[in-house]
Amino acid sequence: MCECVRECTQALSLTGGFVNVLGRLRPVTASAALHVPIFGHLLRLVDAVPATKEEVLKGLEERGDRPLLLLPGGIAEMFDAAPAAIQPKKGGAARKTSAQQTEGIAPPGSEAEGGIEVARVRGRKGFLRLAIQKGASVVPVFVFGNSRLWRLLPFGGSLLKRLSRTLRVSLVAFVGRWGLPVPLRYPVMTVVGRPLEVTKSEHPSEKEVDALSERFVEEIGRLFEEYKGFYGWGGRKLVVK
Repeated sequence: MCECVRECTQALSLTGGFVNVLGRLRPVTASAALHVPIFGHLLRLVDAVPATKEEVLKGLEERGDRPLLLLPGGIAEMFDAAPAAIQPKKGGAARKTSAQQTEGIAPPGSEAEGGIEVARVRGRKGFLRLAIQKGASVVPVFVFGNSRLWRLLPFGGSLLKRLSRTLRVSLVAFVGRWGLPVPLRYPVMTVVGRPLEVTKSEHPSEKEVDALSERFVEEIGRLFEEYKGFYGWGGRKLVVK
């Protein structure tokens, strides 16, 4: 759960004061991921929390200065980056648009790779309900460039989606640098939004959850629009599903 206690609205580089702003985060991950050799060991080293209702509630009760970090888009969002939108186009560098003439963090020509970013946060309300139950503030966070760190392979899409939902773990065919699971060299910028304060309620109504969801979606949209030009994606649009 993107939850922390300090009020801030800052654009941050991952090499900057990320820990100072958000604290020592505890990632929420699929339970199956904790049993993957090497990767599961690394998750346990950072004190990851299994993505179950019981464990997340327990993590919120014990949070102290260890906020929980959750990616609400989940499996579906990982499949939204179509292979054609990530793989380099043939025939040389992409043509620049007028918006790309301004300086920014993103490499020149990156806006031609599809023109949109997708965030699957609308309708993802389970974590918001848990936040209300524990009175935990929710802090929206948007990571620019995250969708450009890997190249999805153009096969097994529908099958992998079904398997992912069945096994409750993301199975995505991707490659990075040198054809290995190593992230591509691409600048990343993390933007931290305003904390959304909530009133604690052990049995929140649908109206309360819906209201918090709308605030969350609105803040994600504001973060994208406010900082996309600074990053160099002035011509891109955010699609919230």
